Amino acid sequence: MSQVWFITGCSSGFGESLARLLLKRGHTVIATARNPSSIEALRNEGATTMQFDVTAPLDELKTLAEKAVAINGHIDVVVNNAGYFEINSLEEATPEETYQQFNVNVFGALNVTRAFLPYMRKEKSGTFVWVGSVGGWRGGSGAGLYSATKHAIRTISESLHAEISPLGLRSLCLEPGGFRTSFLQAGKRTTYTSRIPEYAPILAPRVDMWYGADGKQPGDAEKFVQLMVDYVRREGPFAGVGDDESPITLLAGSDCYEAVKGRLDAQLEKMERFKEVIISTDHA
Repeated sequence: MSQVWFITGCSSGFGESLARLLLKRGHTVIATARNPSSIEALRNEGATTMQFDVTAPLDELKTLAEKAVAINGHIDVVVNNAGYFEINSLEEATPEETYQQFNVNVFGALNVTRAFLPYMRKEKSGTFVWVGSVGGWRGGSGAGLYSATKHAIRTISESLHAEISPLGLRSLCLEPGGFRTSFLQAGKRTTYTSRIPEYAPILAPRVDMWYGADGKQPGDAEKFVQLMVDYVRREGPFAGVGDDESPITLLAGSDCYEAVKGRLDAQLEKMERFKEVIISTDHA
């Protein structure tokens, strides 16, 4: 059965690839971007396109959501895909840069969800998909703001699922590792400029690593969006998997698996090592 998918951030990367895959499989796609000209090719391929800025005020997003729903009478899947990577140390990042990172990656996605929830609650059917990141599992120099937003995405998705699953709705989060998209390309990522000399030698190796990783990431973006569609539609490896068995968060990529496993193994080891200290704060 075909579905209606609403996708943010379709000008490039996962959003663009997802829209094309869904169109090829006969689904209805509402592709969005801040700049409509950047998704004109998707419109020519059969998608409905909309100018859509996730950072717009909630009232404006509600108006756009109403228009989007009216196109086909309903929306089956909303994909919160829009986002970017602010490369900066926490001290050097300005309050404006900090807010903008959260505004796009977290607050915007949350408001998009708020705008569409009334329609899905009425239908008692629908899925929200959040694109997280392996970065949400670990902090690190230069990536603190981005990692914080992606950690927030996972916990928001999990909390939302707990709130809306009794209503017949779902909230799912996919957390990719490194994939070969335009994410790290010049013009798509922010450029780090040292404002405090002491941080330059600390962040320089990390920045060089990220810039040098472009085009060398292990992940195949086409396989990721295929996984997303299977995950949402319970097809492929998820066919026949019930609600209690299906994960509400899903890692993607060998590098992501190894990074998260390493983080959890190390955390469990430290928890056991300091168990007596941890539990010593209970009432006697």
